[in-house]
Amino acid sequence: MSNKIVMKDDETLSLKEGWEKFERHCKVKNLAEVTIDYYKVGFEYLVEYFNENYKIKDIDHDKIEGFIENMKINSDIKDTTINTRLRAIRRFLYYYMEKGYLKKYKINL
Repeated sequence: MSNKIVMKDDETLSLKEGWEKFERHCKVKNLAEVTIDYYKVGFEYLVEYFNENYKIKDIDHDKIEGFIENMKINSDIKDTTINTRLRAIRRFLYYYMEKGYLKKYKINL
C-alpha cells in the first residue's frame, strides 16, 4: 500500500471545483465582494444549465451557444439580462482559457 499523495488532474476540474479556484483568484486580486457576488450569480446560471459536476474542459463554443439559445427560448428574459449573465460567465470561462484549461474562443454578447 502506497502513502503517495495523488494530486487531482486539473483536466477533470468540475464547475464546482472551478468556482472555488476562481473565487480564490478573485479574492487574491482583491476584487470587491459585490464583483465576486456578480460573478457567482452568473456562474449559478451556468451550473443550472450544465450541473456542478460538469467538467470545465467539456465546455466549448457550441455548448455556450446552446446555453444562450436555451435562455432565449425557455424564458421571458430580455437580451440585456442575457448579456448581463454572459458578462459574468465570460469572465469565469476566460479565466480558465487563460490558464489553459479550455481552448480559447470568443463569447459574444
